[in-house]
Parts: sequence; C-alpha cells; structure tokens
Amino acid sequence: MRTAYPREGAKDVLDNARVIEWDYTWKTNVPVAMHVHDKDSVEIFVEGGTIRTKMANGREETKTLAVKDARFVPRGQMDTEEAISGPPRAIIIELR
Repeated sequence: MRTAYPREGAKDVLDNARVIEWDYTWKTNVPVAMHVHDKDSVEIFVEGGTIRTKMANGREETKTLAVKDARFVPRGQMDTEEAISGPPRAIIIELR
C-alpha cells in the first residue's frame, strides 16, 4: 500500500532529521487513493474547506476545517480523503 506522502500535488517544503513538511491542497471532488500514514502527523490548515475521510475499516467522517485549525493523524491510519468543498490547503508536518 502506498504511503500518505509524497503524493501528487504535495510540495516538500522542509525535510530534516525531525520532520518532513508538505504543502498540500485537496482538489474538490477528487478522491485521494487509499493510503497508510506511516508517520504521526499534524495538519495545520491555511485555507479552509470540508474533507470527507473514509477509513479502511469502513468508518467515515466529514469535517469542516477553517484557517488555523489543526488535526492529528496517527501513524498506521489507513484512509482515503476527498475535499467536498473548499479546496482546503494545509501544511502537513510528519514527525520522524
């Protein structure tokens, strides 16, 4: 299974011994393929929008995120994501 990052459209903005930072904008109504988050990560939103996340176990959640909102994504989470309004943009910080 592919990892969450790198992914098409994600810009690598920092890579050091502690973190990898990505700048990513979800495209509205374009699902991201199923992937696994191989690192704990924190997403800090710089543009708002609504994202639907579908977990590998079938659980689904929809969240509307505003500028300066943050969310934690744990290592090992398998999901697919789709922006359903926005498009939301975040700086994703993967912790090594």
